[in-house]
Parts: sequence; C-alpha cells; structure tokens
Amino acid sequence: MSVIIIGNQRVGKTSMVVALAKGTVEGTLENVKIAHPDPQSLIRDKSNLGTGDIAPTFDKEEEPLLLRINLPSGSERDVRVQWIDTPGEAWSKPAWQESNPEKYQDLVHTLGQSQAVLLLLPPYRYRTQEIEDTPEFEEILDPETWKKQLKERLTLLRSHCPSVQHILISIHKADLFHNLEEEKNTWQYNTKTSFLWGKHDTHIRKTYFSLADDIIREHNSLPPYLNPKFFVTSIHHPTLLELPWVYLGAYFANA
Repeated sequence: MSVIIIGNQRVGKTSMVVALAKGTVEGTLENVKIAHPDPQSLIRDKSNLGTGDIAPTFDKEEEPLLLRINLPSGSERDVRVQWIDTPGEAWSKPAWQESNPEKYQDLVHTLGQSQAVLLLLPPYRYRTQEIEDTPEFEEILDPETWKKQLKERLTLLRSHCPSVQHILISIHKADLFHNLEEEKNTWQYNTKTSFLWGKHDTHIRKTYFSLADDIIREHNSLPPYLNPKFFVTSIHHPTLLELPWVYLGAYFANA
C-alpha cells in the first residue's frame, strides 16, 4: 500500500509518522505499531540532531514501513506501507511549483499513482477562547483562508487522483483548536466491538468540517466521485492518531 501525505508546511506530515514510532517505543499506541524499520532509528533519522525537533522535508522522501495493526476482525496483521512524505511548499506555494516544475510534476504523478492519500489540514479558528494562550496560535488559520485552502486541495485531488482508492482528510494538530478529550473517549477504537466508521465520519464532518459543507458537497457531486473520509488527529492523542491507519489497514492487510 502506497500512502502519500500532503499538506502545508509545518502541518505535521512527518511528525505524524514519527509520533507512531514514538508511540511504539513508549507503548502509548494500542492498535498501530511500527514493526520495521526500527522505530528508534526512524525517530533519529527524521529529527534534527541539534535540537531534537522534526527535520523539515525539502524533497519527496519514501520510506517502506511495516505496520502491525489490530484489525476490526480482532486479528493482528502486518501491513506493508510505502510512506511517501512530501515538502509542504509543493502544495502551498505556487512559486515553488514554478521554480521546481520537474519535482512538482513528479509529486503530482506520485499522488495519482498512490493507493491512498492522506491530506492533513491545519486547524482553523473554531473556538478561539480555548487556544489564544497557546504558543502555536499563529499556526491556526482564519476560517476563510482555511476554506480556500481546502477547496484548492480538493480540486488538486479531483484533477490528479481519479483512481486513488482511499482519500482521507484530517484536521491535524486538532488539539490546538478544540479540547479532544470527548472525541478521544467517544471514538476509542476497540477490536472487541464493532467500530462505527460511518457514524464517525458523519460526526467529524458535521462537527469540524461544517464550515466547508458547501465545498465538500460540490466536490462529492463531481466526477470522479472520490467521497473522502474525515478525521481529526493529534500526536498528543494516540487513540485519534491511530484511526486513519486502522481504517486503511482494514482494507490493505492482504496487500
């Protein structure tokens, strides 16, 4: 399974997978673990040696991962993933696209050939009273800018991903704009019970994506009818961070 992650600079594309590695090492993840490569090596490779921060991605990078996922059937399966990380400038800065036409065309080609696309969106000003004092407040977009960027990304996906099997859209770093404790407790994945993916998707879309409901409806009404699934994720909430990967693992366990 090839999964390409796209989104703005600093939206958390690399840190999402590093968080899976850290959760594997620390034992905070229950249903998704990185079996290969060695998660500690992955953390080191993707971190700035001087600061320990996640190193920025300047070019397309590919990493074969072996994920050990607890599937809805109750069985644990190894799922091979070709994780494709991308530079945020490629998707958010037309000047970068114009200056790097060959790299951009290669990314667009890779996007269309992937089996799954995970689009990470930044949070927007949803409930500002909860987040104004956080140091990351400047990363949160105003609602109109957020809607504009979502529309641009959906247009990109519709143009270049007609045969992609699964498109997942997540507001990442969602803890910056909303208290996720209730979501974490409500949607904690458990292999012993039937997880209601459809109900989860409807809830997340109505709660966090209602701002762009008209844009999503228009997107879903046009060919090739991609109908993405919606999530909210945060590296600080493992139960939510796992869900996109469990969802994909259920489909690609035999790939």
